[in-house]
Amino acid sequence: MAFMAPEQLTRCRDARPAADLYAIGATIYVLLSGKYPLDVRAGGDPVKLLLEVAPPPLAGLCPWVPAGLAAAVHRALEKDPRARFADAPAMRAALA
Repeated sequence: MAFMAPEQLTRCRDARPAADLYAIGATIYVLLSGKYPLDVRAGGDPVKLLLEVAPPPLAGLCPWVPAGLAAAVHRALEKDPRARFADAPAMRAALA
């Protein structure tokens, strides 16, 4: 569940490539910070976390990460798939 895009939970048949970009963003978040974007182990409702809670800012967890990289990762982790990157090449360009 740590790498699942919100739309995969609410309307899995409608999941598009933006869900994969979310998973890539979550993977990069873990690689940079050593923490999952949403800590379901801390208690609370994991569904509510996935649908409503934003990941803690990378700047607070690892201040050495360049602001542009952190912004790209957080954009990939947007709850609304329309707020994420349009496609993988756009995400690649932002990460570069």
